[in-house]
Amino acid sequence: MGLVLGALTPHPPIIIPEIGGPEVEKVKSTVEGFRALARRVREKNPQRIIVITPHNIVLGDAVGVLWADNFRGSLGQFGGPRDFSYPSDREFVESFVRKAQARGLPVDVVRNSRLDHGVLVPLYYLLGVKANLPLVIMSFAFLPPYTLYEIGAFLEDVLFEDPVPTILIASGDLSHRLTYDAPAGYSPQGKEFDRKIVDIIRNFDKDELLKMDPYFLEEAGECGYRPIVILFGAFDKWEVKTEVLSYEGPFGVGYCVAAIYPQRRVVKEEHPLVKLARKAVETFVKEGKIISPPSPSEMIPEMKERAGVFVSIKKRGKLRGCIGTYLPTRKNVAEEVIRNAIAACSEDPRFEPVREDELPYLEYSVDVLTEPEPVYDLRELDPKVYGVIVEASDGRKGLLLPDLEGVDTVEEQIDIASRKAGILPGEPINIYRFRVRRYK
Repeated sequence: MGLVLGALTPHPPIIIPEIGGPEVEKVKSTVEGFRALARRVREKNPQRIIVITPHNIVLGDAVGVLWADNFRGSLGQFGGPRDFSYPSDREFVESFVRKAQARGLPVDVVRNSRLDHGVLVPLYYLLGVKANLPLVIMSFAFLPPYTLYEIGAFLEDVLFEDPVPTILIASGDLSHRLTYDAPAGYSPQGKEFDRKIVDIIRNFDKDELLKMDPYFLEEAGECGYRPIVILFGAFDKWEVKTEVLSYEGPFGVGYCVAAIYPQRRVVKEEHPLVKLARKAVETFVKEGKIISPPSPSEMIPEMKERAGVFVSIKKRGKLRGCIGTYLPTRKNVAEEVIRNAIAACSEDPRFEPVREDELPYLEYSVDVLTEPEPVYDLRELDPKVYGVIVEASDGRKGLLLPDLEGVDTVEEQIDIASRKAGILPGEPINIYRFRVRRYK
């Protein structure tokens, strides 16, 4: 069964009637959003709720998961209910942390039974002050977004093998700097951050979420970004529908209530050339062996060709190695892929060799190149369509693949390829172009 619903919830104590009193009227939209979310929670009939909070113990180098027999908490410091109590799903916590650590993920237990307002405010509306539904409470860590995203994705992998229907809640307010009297002061980036987050949720745009600039996040004065990243990671393998139930910022702080509905779990099927590259790397790193190519009867047509091949390896969205040949050097593409995959993981001078503990996080792409052809006019080039080779008179060559992020003009493409070859500006060069078939 696993994950049945995801949600983003704010956690301002003022939305609780015993605390806010007449001020609750100013956050009416948020209260209605919570009530709508509570109805959706009841419809899903969960047997476990996981809450990611930014206000519990934050470890320096790992996401913390609270370990306790039972949880208790109070909003008495705000003038609210004092006797919240819920059971802990300690068995799941122990299993998840053990599996995450075995996978090399930065996750650890935190021995703490106290619940903070980041948990208590959402649960007030979703469960009440007492319930028998077991909880799992997670904090976040100041780790790179891709790492937090991977932890969320791994959490869902564990849940997918678990029969217990589970709801995952990312507790977090948005910008605290929407107005001049806001708690963290005013910044024009505050409203822009909130607008972007709401759009990201509506469109489930994980790429836009993960590339947010750290300075922009700092200026926005938010506390929900990292819980949202973990939440999005948990739906990495799912087709989803999203619903923004409410958004407002009446006290200079952005409050968004949203739901994510899993529709269909989709595990991406890698192309056979990519599978071959992955197998070559994993066998070489683990065993120090070079695999044999598939037998002729097992080869797909693309493997039987002769062509130049580049194998690129990325980790958490960043390049981890890339080696290739622009002309064929082996009997067929299959052999070319195996050789260049191994070279990309172990011989790229820009990087240390790939370690075994990194293997689960690597992504591969294979580019099969057409034969280079000379270029006599720069108008024959297009950095999105053609790769380029630049060649100096003494034979120094530099190559750049097409359709690379951040390379938008022909001039940039030629400049980068020239610098890779150590060709100085003004040196005479010959230019060649080629196309690629890119497999992921």
